[in-house]
Amino acid sequence: MSSRRTTEEERQAANPLQFYRTPPWATWAVVKWRQHQLRKARVLELGSGDGMIAAEILSCPPLQIKEYVAVELDPGRAQLLREKIEPLGAVVIEGDATCLDPELGLFDVVVMNPPFDKAHIFLLAAAGYLNPCGIVLMLQRCTYPGESQTDRDKLFKHDNEVGATLGFFAELTLTNRIDFKGDGRADSVNHSWFAFQPNCVYPRGFKATREHVRRALCPWDANREPELARQKWVEQKKQLSLLETT
Repeated sequence: MSSRRTTEEERQAANPLQFYRTPPWATWAVVKWRQHQLRKARVLELGSGDGMIAAEILSCPPLQIKEYVAVELDPGRAQLLREKIEPLGAVVIEGDATCLDPELGLFDVVVMNPPFDKAHIFLLAAAGYLNPCGIVLMLQRCTYPGESQTDRDKLFKHDNEVGATLGFFAELTLTNRIDFKGDGRADSVNHSWFAFQPNCVYPRGFKATREHVRRALCPWDANREPELARQKWVEQKKQLSLLETT
């Protein structure tokens, strides 16, 4: 029996849109981290996939989400999104996340788990969809945008035009690796939520903060995901206290 590993080309052919589901605990981590900015926000999600991120955010009554717009390129997944998250109050748009209709207006928060090799394109597009105080929350590998420190500095430091425009200000590292496929096998690297505020001017010498969070801090066991819709927000006061504690 062969133990040959699949090549990048084979993986791309099998999953051309690079869809990987975001488990609830990973979304909970960013909700708890930036809940003060998500509360009563107008939220845009780019590349919504199967709606896991949207479902978690919209199922959190304390956030009082003002509006949630989910964008998905794949027609089949867009239809599934309509069935899954429109009942929760979302608006689903089938289309290219990098060139949205200006009539959608501007948003308080853009949240996304974009394809790894297109993350910079999504990030630059997201910056154009924000109101003056808006933020981008992006889930990516901790090594993003690659092994080159030069590439990383270009996006994450404010001493160049691109970095200053994007306004990277914080990173939340998930110390538990993510099972994106739902098969019990964790990804080979750790991931982080990267936070950007493109319209903010940061002082010279500003350094972004970096925090860490473990899955154990989330109010559910990831192995019970099918039950979450019934169990997690039954006691709203209890869940709100979980949001407010560190």
